[in-house]
Amino acid sequence: MDRSTQNSARTRLHVCALKYCLPEERSAASQGRVILFAVKDAEDLRLYLHHALKQQITDSDLPYFDALMKDLLSRLKESPDDVFEQLSNLSVGPIVTDSVEWIDAGQENFGVNFYLYTEAVESVDSF
Repeated sequence: MDRSTQNSARTRLHVCALKYCLPEERSAASQGRVILFAVKDAEDLRLYLHHALKQQITDSDLPYFDALMKDLLSRLKESPDDVFEQLSNLSVGPIVTDSVEWIDAGQENFGVNFYLYTEAVESVDSF
């Protein structure tokens, strides 16, 4: 493999957008708002959450989302491929997969509305 092929292989990102659906929107697949991006490269997986997440999720769904995020973080470092696969195939419940696509590094632009989710964030309540 020549150097230009290696460089282009390293700069591809696999991006999964997930949306939150309010209880009344869950039967319509096109409803909901993107609240999370999972971004996977050759080395790791990063999760980006919407800054206004707590305001977008109903109080009854906050415990579910908090538990989901804690579970994902606990598995993120050891099994990034498995976590990405799981997020890429969510189709039931309040959090569902919106889209999965490949993009070139540098094209990702989540704007000011999303931030990198890390172990430092302990729960949805701290958003």
